[in-house]
Amino acid sequence: MKLICFCCMCVLGILLAGCCPGGCFIATGKDVEALINARPYLLQWAKADVTPESRRMDSRTCGSDLLETVPYPDGIAFSQDRIQKEQQPREDDRAAYSRLFDNWQRCMLKKGYRYTGQCYDNEISRALPACGAP
Repeated sequence: MKLICFCCMCVLGILLAGCCPGGCFIATGKDVEALINARPYLLQWAKADVTPESRRMDSRTCGSDLLETVPYPDGIAFSQDRIQKEQQPREDDRAAYSRLFDNWQRCMLKKGYRYTGQCYDNEISRALPACGAP
């Protein structure tokens, strides 16, 4: 009985600490606040005097299939059909999705939007049009 209780406590502790096969993390302070108060990606694109519906329409015009269901209202996505149409021979879904996402960002920038989200000093951010890449 003691062994079972100890194992249950270990599992509970692991879950609460955010452990997974790749390692453990414990979110604290600003990290927890950022997770709790995360803004949908589309709302991280600002333009003077734009209404929420105009922003959604611009996003659709730029190729996004909006996620309008909870928990991701105002998120952007690309349908599997759109991704498959974008795929080039011997290319996986990720490469096609990445190209669609970059093109979506370029389109939003051309429409006068400014990305207000976080750009990091790393290879991934430096490759994003929203963070200054061509």
